[in-house]
Amino acid sequence: MSGLLGLGACQMEVDPDDVQKNLENMAGQVELIKYYSPWVKIVAAPELCFQGAPDFEKKAIEIPNLITDFCSKIAETNNIYFIPGSIYEKKGDNIYNSSPVFDDKGNIIETYRKMYPWRPHETTVSGDKTLVFDIPDIGRIGLCNCYDLWFPELIRDLVFKGARIIFVLTAAGTQDRCQEVILCRAAAIQNQCYMVSVNGVGYGGKGESMIVDPEGNIVQKGV
Repeated sequence: MSGLLGLGACQMEVDPDDVQKNLENMAGQVELIKYYSPWVKIVAAPELCFQGAPDFEKKAIEIPNLITDFCSKIAETNNIYFIPGSIYEKKGDNIYNSSPVFDDKGNIIETYRKMYPWRPHETTVSGDKTLVFDIPDIGRIGLCNCYDLWFPELIRDLVFKGARIIFVLTAAGTQDRCQEVILCRAAAIQNQCYMVSVNGVGYGGKGESMIVDPEGNIVQKGV
């Protein structure tokens, strides 16, 4: 990293039946982050934080869509790079668990498709490539989604591509969250990078979002 980077994480509760409510919740959290920490340049949110996990066949939509249009305005209004969790993306006959990335002008600059869906519970199609992106004058960011974290080769590939901060978008509502904390700390130590795990609360997960430094120390953690 060539410069300092302020980052934020939205540990939000998800209503799987009310997309608009989730969008407004997200917008409010981002506004609060920028109000209290105006230096923040990138904000991320949990996996599937707008649609929830059930009934993905019915919820899948093409990108761009009304959700991404809303997120574009959040990014532009707050002058941030924005990773708004993930959505079910319909592409031809396939459905992916996809994470769009917005720059501070509200443009979608990349979209990551989850490479390791949580089988057998998650039957979306696997993505076929890892993703890094650059913030000018700052450095390179890597992105993965929930169960991706359990595959160390994926994290190592992001680091080989130059990522020094890796965001892990998560919707972990099971006891596996305890293991994810360990995996995040181990990945940070092994790869000498920062790991940022963003989890939901309530229906959307067990919380404990965290920022881990390259020594494996948890420097910030949600409840």
